[in-house]
Amino acid sequence: MSERRPILLSIVGWITVISGLLQILAGILLLILKDDVVQESAFTSDEVTALAIVALVVGLIYFLVGRGMLNLNAFALGLGVVVSALALGANLIYLLGSNDNHGGLIASMIVNVIVLVACVSGFGARDGLRR
Repeated sequence: MSERRPILLSIVGWITVISGLLQILAGILLLILKDDVVQESAFTSDEVTALAIVALVVGLIYFLVGRGMLNLNAFALGLGVVVSALALGANLIYLLGSNDNHGGLIASMIVNVIVLVACVSGFGARDGLRR
C-alpha cells in the first residue's frame, strides 16, 4: 500500500509520527526532571506533572494519527482534514481581525493547507486502491 501513498502524505505522516515521538520524549523528560523544572521556573510540581501528562497524551495522539496517515487509515485522514481545516479557519479569522505581524500566522496557514491537501490526497489514494 505504501507504494501508492502520495509523497506529500508520506512526508506529512512521517513528520507527524516524529513530532509525536518528540512530544512523548518531552513528557517523559518533564516527569524525570520535574524537580529541576520547578526550581528553574514559576511552575508548581502539580503544573509540571499536568504539562507532562498533556505532552504524553498529545504525543501519543500525534504518533497514532501519523501512523494512520501512513497506512491510509480513513479515520486518521479525516481527522487530519478536520483539524487542519479548523486551524486554517481560526488562522484566517485572526488574520482578518488583527493588525499584528502576520509572518508566523501565514506560515501556520501554509502548513495547514499542506496537511489538508495531503490528507485529501490520501483519500484519493484509498479510492484508487479499491478499484
